[in-house]
Amino acid sequence: MKKLRFFFVLGIISWLIFSIPFVLAAGETGTFTGLGPYGRVTGTLDGETKTFTGGTMKFQITDGDLVPSFCTDLRHHVSRGDTFVASDEVMACEIRWLLLHYPPRMSGYTPWPDQEGALEDMGDEMVARQAAVWHFSDGFDPDENTVIGARAWEIINSVPDDPCAADQPALSIVPASATNPVNTTQVFTVTVTRGGEPVSGQQVTVEADLGTPTPSTLTTDENGQATFTLTYDTPDTTSHITATAEMLLPVGTIFVGTEANKQKLVLGQQTLGDVHAYAVATWTGTGSVSSLSFDDYNMDGVHDNGEPLLEGWTVRLYRQVGESWVLHATRTTDSAGTVHFTGLSAGTYRIEQSLPSGWYATTPLDVEFTLAADESQSFAFGQIKLPVIVGHVFQDSDRDGAHDEGEPPLSGWELQLYRENGSIVVGMQGATGEDGTVIFSSHPDRNPPELGPGTYFVQESLQEGWYATTGISQTVTVGAGEVGHAWLGNLHPEPSLAIEKSGPTMAHEGDVLTFSYTVTNTGNVPLDGVAVDDPQLDGRVCLLGTLEPGETGSCEGTYPVPAGLGDEVGSTASASGTEPYMGGEAYAEDTHTLAILRPDLEITATGPAQAHEGDTLTYQISVHNTGNTSLDVTLSLPDGGEWNGTVGSGETVQVETTATVPAGADPYVASFAATGTDALGGEATDAASVGTDVL
Repeated sequence: MKKLRFFFVLGIISWLIFSIPFVLAAGETGTFTGLGPYGRVTGTLDGETKTFTGGTMKFQITDGDLVPSFCTDLRHHVSRGDTFVASDEVMACEIRWLLLHYPPRMSGYTPWPDQEGALEDMGDEMVARQAAVWHFSDGFDPDENTVIGARAWEIINSVPDDPCAADQPALSIVPASATNPVNTTQVFTVTVTRGGEPVSGQQVTVEADLGTPTPSTLTTDENGQATFTLTYDTPDTTSHITATAEMLLPVGTIFVGTEANKQKLVLGQQTLGDVHAYAVATWTGTGSVSSLSFDDYNMDGVHDNGEPLLEGWTVRLYRQVGESWVLHATRTTDSAGTVHFTGLSAGTYRIEQSLPSGWYATTPLDVEFTLAADESQSFAFGQIKLPVIVGHVFQDSDRDGAHDEGEPPLSGWELQLYRENGSIVVGMQGATGEDGTVIFSSHPDRNPPELGPGTYFVQESLQEGWYATTGISQTVTVGAGEVGHAWLGNLHPEPSLAIEKSGPTMAHEGDVLTFSYTVTNTGNVPLDGVAVDDPQLDGRVCLLGTLEPGETGSCEGTYPVPAGLGDEVGSTASASGTEPYMGGEAYAEDTHTLAILRPDLEITATGPAQAHEGDTLTYQISVHNTGNTSLDVTLSLPDGGEWNGTVGSGETVQVETTATVPAGADPYVASFAATGTDALGGEATDAASVGTDVL
């Protein structure tokens, strides 16, 4: 997308009335006569839930028609019989768009429903449309959980991002200017859009004063485009091409005079009229050089559709002779902004254009080149009338209110130029291109120009969810020969946090544990009041204060493990904070699991009931882990030795050992003692014995 510069191109726009929504002149009077069809809608206004009656407002023009209208002032009341007088206030583009696409209807309107998606009950549909208007005029948010509220949000969400231009038709021809050798066929592409969106099935008529466009009647495809060709057989001539499409012209369309220095008129009602686009094609013979001089509105160095061609500009051609440059000829641009130098022999040349005072060159003013005997060459000279104001919209990533290297431009942002006294410079409005700029300059034929030396301010339409780090307007002062710049920084706050809870994963009842909490600001804005909460520690753990983007804060908390917990306890710690620009909140969680260890051990032993002195006895010992955690077990044996092993929770291990019956023992008692130790050093013990009668 190219940079945009806003001034409506001089042209003839013929029109006839297509539909007649009543338009009041300032000072016109009328009377409110009643409501209907209507309904009731619930929603939020100023933070409170309220229910309003709304719908079509019947308005009787004094000595005129009864017309439908909507209310745009929810906080004030109206009664049947109240009288009104028209004002010169300008309605917001969003509401104007709604009135055009979702108009008020009076009872009996046919056919009904009047459009796809409209509610079957006319009263419900009218209050839904009224609620959508209130959303933009008064900040009313309908309840989306109701049929009427849901329909109102459908209507609200259908409003385009740039409603001021949403219905504006546009027609373009690419290339806007072309130079070809004689008898060469040039292909042109016509594009038709409405509000920037392609229009398919649109009929376009093409005319040329030299040559015949083929075809001369086009129909646009799904991309809003159609092509035609043009060929001409006479060298060093320029053909003027006009494409025309009959389209709806929305309220607010600006008309400019076909002659210089005429007033601008603004369209007060939707009409059907002709939209035009222009291009030029130059045909050259061998041994010729052509140039094109144009007003480079967007300062991109390329002649784009709609940029005026400059007549009466001086262009000189020099030929190199030895080490010197000799003037070959001086020409003046014609109405197509072109000059032709013909009958040239092969050689080295320099072409240059003179730049009048008060203009700024967007392309080099002179070019050196070599011309062969059998070729032709063409050049384009772009310039823009000073003063110029360039509005830049950028993402202020570091929030410092200044444009820094690496901070990206923002496209699709609406800019408007105002004079120092607050009045709008008509026509100086538009959306930024991919480079984030809108260029404001005067048409070359306007005197006095719309833009002269002085102080202005460039104001943006702040998009939802964004914060203006420089304010929504910037003042710029320009002199007669200057290019002024206004930088508008914006930030889309994206508050985000991350938290990590760390600490012991195992404990015994009664232990006192220490948990650590690490919080990181992972968003693009500072966060105030950053706090850590953990219900396991009865709520608030600590307050970390303000964290800058990328900054980390940490704190600790202690936790005495109470009795009566389950074997595994999960707890979720949270971090929260609020960004200072739009009050957005950040929240993060981290779940930590704690295992409560309960070591327990049970042993049993069996052996012979009778024996003789000196007999070797065999014993079977069962080691049973009755706790909830694995144990490292040491089992003492009668002979003074030990058995060692790991016994898992719920596991039983069988141990076999022997002992010799000593002399004089009756009975002989073999004793076994076991100690189990868990991962944290907690212990469980048990003992068993076996008595044997000595015969």
